[in-house]
Amino acid sequence: MERKLSVDSLSKSYGRNCVLKNVSLTYSAGLIHGLVGDNGAGKTTLLSCIAGYESFGGSVASVGIKSTGYLHAEPYIFPRITGREFISFCLHAKKVAASLAEVNELNKLFELPLEKYAANYSTGMLKKLHIMSLILQKNDLLLLDEPFNGLDISSASYITEILKRLRQAGVIIIISSHALHHLIDFCDTISFVHSGAVDFLSGKENFEALVKRIEQHAQRKIDGYFYPKP
Repeated sequence: MERKLSVDSLSKSYGRNCVLKNVSLTYSAGLIHGLVGDNGAGKTTLLSCIAGYESFGGSVASVGIKSTGYLHAEPYIFPRITGREFISFCLHAKKVAASLAEVNELNKLFELPLEKYAANYSTGMLKKLHIMSLILQKNDLLLLDEPFNGLDISSASYITEILKRLRQAGVIIIISSHALHHLIDFCDTISFVHSGAVDFLSGKENFEALVKRIEQHAQRKIDGYFYPKP
């Protein structure tokens, strides 16, 4: 069955502050979708609305999606729980079975001390633990908010390759990140969130035009503040 996620006229406000206004998007399987924008533009809000964590106007509909995995930008961890216990908890929550051998095999990549308390993990290790759990859950839709923050170069590289394999398996992947150039390298579409709207872009030419647009905006902002002046 073909998987698809449709966002129709989604609007979200916090009090009088309108964050998203009449956003309509379609995300298809077999593609990795990047999500970029300034701080506070509404990237996390959009992901939270899609995940069902926020109330909103409009609608979000899906086809062929039975399970959604959401990675928060700052993942929470329970106190006094080991990495392995956390994985077991996440799998139990989705009623997914994973053998000890399967967990250990995946951990050859992630290299996490699963028998130690996860509260003592570094930021990067904690993020890898959450990503590893989402992969083992075998979700149809992955919503990843800043998955590469805190990761070393090697970890970011192999997680990127894992996401490419999941794309081939038909998983819908939406990634919010400030690393625009990294997203452009492996994403099939880019959604640019700004002023309550979202521009949906595909194709390298449009990606390059977005980069140029952002760079020109930055240049205009600093003109007159730094020397040498243009």
